[in-house]
Amino acid sequence: MKNMKVTYLACMLLVIASVLYLAQDVQGSERYNSHTPIRINGDNGFIPENGVTAGNGSELNPYIISDWDINGGGSGYGIYIGNTTAYFVIRNCYIHNAGGNSGDYARNSGIFIYNTINGRIENNLVTNNEIGIFMKFSSNCVLTGNNISANSNSGIYLSQCDTITISTNTIADANSGILLDASQMTSIAGNVFSNTGIVISGEYEEHWDSHTISATNTVNGKPVRYLSGQKDITVPAPSGQVILANCTNVSLNNQVISGTSTGIQLGFCSKNTITNIQSSDNKIFGLTLYRSD
Repeated sequence: MKNMKVTYLACMLLVIASVLYLAQDVQGSERYNSHTPIRINGDNGFIPENGVTAGNGSELNPYIISDWDINGGGSGYGIYIGNTTAYFVIRNCYIHNAGGNSGDYARNSGIFIYNTINGRIENNLVTNNEIGIFMKFSSNCVLTGNNISANSNSGIYLSQCDTITISTNTIADANSGILLDASQMTSIAGNVFSNTGIVISGEYEEHWDSHTISATNTVNGKPVRYLSGQKDITVPAPSGQVILANCTNVSLNNQVISGTSTGIQLGFCSKNTITNIQSSDNKIFGLTLYRSD
């Protein structure tokens, strides 16, 4: 009789576990609603037909685009928003497979934000695009809490942008996790990079030294070391990646910096010393120098 009770209890637990698993599976499958690629050009494009689910575009009540599953195959983008000033939020969307159009207003990007201010992109899953999130000529935008993975070129690509905040995103498996191209005054904190990292490019000093990039960002579990305008110091160890901007007489010694985008970057630097560094398996380069010695 005791064995029968034990068997009965085990069977009941198995049934309960199965029901819970099925409930979770159904809940996961219903998390997103399918939507065709969304294209908004100008503030008058924030309408329900373009995936807007709430809001009026004010700072306190932004337009909301949320809970969509968007396959960007053939369009070159999942969501495009351009030439807008209204406040908006893109949240809780699954955006994937953007391809088939690498033109100026598509770029095979999961999310493409063009000539826009006052945007917020949060808690999205952006995967298997050429570029995860691409922003151009934009400012005063926030990218936070997104899971950005397996985008072949860049996870986040900023081109000629300013005052963009990028925080607490998980970014993996891209040539550049975050690419700052001719951009300035970017705030980057609390992001987790795996097998990728931060890349800076630009021909002027402010493209390199105007950013705020904290050591709370990690590459493969080690802090990102961004030093701007520093002199006569040694870069702390360990480092997941090192970026020196407008620095003088800085020493980098005895570290292993591997598995990122570019291990060590110097821009507008002079009289710096790099010795006994092991750098391997980086996506782009081990070391780059721009107007530096």
